Amino acid sequence: MRKMSRASSRLQLSREDIKEIFREHDIDGDGRLSMNEVMKAFGFLGSILPFYKAHYGMAHADADNDGYIIEDELDKLVDYAEKFQHKRQC
Repeated sequence: MRKMSRASSRLQLSREDIKEIFREHDIDGDGRLSMNEVMKAFGFLGSILPFYKAHYGMAHADADNDGYIIEDELDKLVDYAEKFQHKRQC
């Protein structure tokens, strides 16, 4: 897993960087992201309120409503995270 401080996580990240951060937060290695894993990833990305970002990110990306983000849904989660990243820099 990447080692990065909160301050350095405030740099502009590419889509692939964000996607890789989410993948690295698949702690149990089951190929899908749980709410807890998404929350930890948003915390790593520098979110002040990672629980809320994870909640809304899951609602945005979890197309089949099974409570997990799978690889096919990851792009939508990255879309949401990118919006958050752009707002943070304004």
